[in-house]
Amino acid sequence: MKYYIFENKQLKRVKRFLYEKWIMNDFISYLLPDYSALIDDKIYAIETIYAGALDDDEDVLPFVLCRKNSELKLELEGVCFKTLTEEVEYFKSYETFRSRYFFLIAEIENNFA
Repeated sequence: MKYYIFENKQLKRVKRFLYEKWIMNDFISYLLPDYSALIDDKIYAIETIYAGALDDDEDVLPFVLCRKNSELKLELEGVCFKTLTEEVEYFKSYETFRSRYFFLIAEIENNFA
């Protein structure tokens, strides 16, 4: 395994104990708030994750955006929840990750609201 933290705007390879300490104390400041919007009968959601503990052969892409679009339908038995799309994007750069997050939110709010 290899371990990366994000410090001083750069990814830095560290020993496991430093990674675990960083995860417990600092990584939360680099996550962006979960986003969700209910528009008509659809739910648009974005979640961010930091995954800096990687297998040795994995590319270093620790910033993760998870997008999910779901639909709610009222049926006789109750409300049916159906996932329409689910996408995951990986980023090496925090700036690109952050830009994509805000772009997706603007796209949802401008095109579907």
